[in-house]
Formats: sequence, C-alpha cells, structure tokens
Amino acid sequence: MNTGTTVQNVVCGAPNVAAGQKVVVALIGANIPHNQHDPEGKPFIIERAKIREVESNGMICSEVELGLGKDASGILVLDEKQKLELHLPTILAKQMLCMKSELRQIVQTA
Repeated sequence: MNTGTTVQNVVCGAPNVAAGQKVVVALIGANIPHNQHDPEGKPFIIERAKIREVESNGMICSEVELGLGKDASGILVLDEKQKLELHLPTILAKQMLCMKSELRQIVQTA
C-alpha cells in the first residue's frame, strides 16, 4: 500500500477492498476508537501483526472502527477525488461536527 510517503504492507480481508481505492488506513501506533470484533467495542492500538503468514503494518478501517457509522460489512471507501495524505478529521470536518484527532491517513491501495 502506498501511503503517499511510504510503501507499507497492510493485509486486508474485507470483501469490498480493491486496487485503486482511496481508503482510511491506521498505521502502527494509531488508536482505533471502536473494535468491531470485541463485544464491548473497546478501543485498541494498531500493532504490527502477522496475518495469513504476511506481516501487516496497519489496518484499513471500516466506518464502525472509526466511530463514524454502523456499517461493518467492509472498509470505508472514500471519494476517488479525495487528495492523498490528508488527515482524516480535516476531510470529514464538513460532514461532522466533532471528531477526535488520531493518526489516520488516506491512502490509495496498490
């Protein structure tokens, strides 16, 4: 995955992920507000992980994980016109009244 400044391995098994999409990726150290796989939805911090024998340096996020909505069926895919390397709260400021600032970047999948 090209983040605009680096190339990172990010493993994703979401059914709607495809090459060329603009997505929200949380890199190692990012705080994710909602764990959709935890019954209590507790926040968690992204760590380097090995998924299906491949090292992953981040996670492509769903709107549930970001606390933006209820759709957990796949990743949040952004408008293709969105500029790369923008901080997510800046992009969503027009659509939302408030959002916690976390380390999130918009990237284009390879």
